[in-house]
Amino acid sequence: MQAYWTIAESFSYEKVIEKSKFIANFKRIEIEKEGRDFIEQIAKAHPFATHNCYAMIADREGKIQRFSDDGEPQGTAGIPILEVLKNKKIYQVVVVVTRYFGGVKLGVGGLVRAYTSTVADALTEDKLCQCIQSQIIEIQNMQYEYFATLKTVLQQENCAICNVLYTDTITLKVALPLEKYTEILERINNILCGRLQYILREIDYLPYSQKKEK
Repeated sequence: MQAYWTIAESFSYEKVIEKSKFIANFKRIEIEKEGRDFIEQIAKAHPFATHNCYAMIADREGKIQRFSDDGEPQGTAGIPILEVLKNKKIYQVVVVVTRYFGGVKLGVGGLVRAYTSTVADALTEDKLCQCIQSQIIEIQNMQYEYFATLKTVLQQENCAICNVLYTDTITLKVALPLEKYTEILERINNILCGRLQYILREIDYLPYSQKKEK
């Protein structure tokens, strides 16, 4: 797998439906335990809520899936929340939807629609980012005169600068999308007039802010 979608950062979203308040809290996670800890944290923060329902997809392949209705009628909360994440292909995320009952019963269909719409409405394009499998390289002994041009090319190629060290020359770590890192290296070498000095570092998945295709 070369890439997957997740949320850019933790956030919350509120919606009132038939006098019930629904509060969706999202967190990006690396492992299932982080998701479990977050669920517990939200439950403690809302001890008087009627329900704290949740769903999570804990891995980048979408295989580790967990959910709970937390007392709502079976199938009306956890699975609908999970289905939104699956349909949007958003992984390594946990979402807890807290409900404060407002006095109006929604019925089975109404609950499904309420939990589904709360999560779906919250996951707007600006909340998402793509994690791309990237080759990290360390460029060494680069002259300052090339830096501005290099940054422009890296932006064009959707590369990320991870770290920059300024001395008499510049040393920087750059994340290059793995599937085309050799051709990007060639572009960089051309910018540096054939004087590219670099060390291959680790391969990792790094987030890039991009618009998600609908």
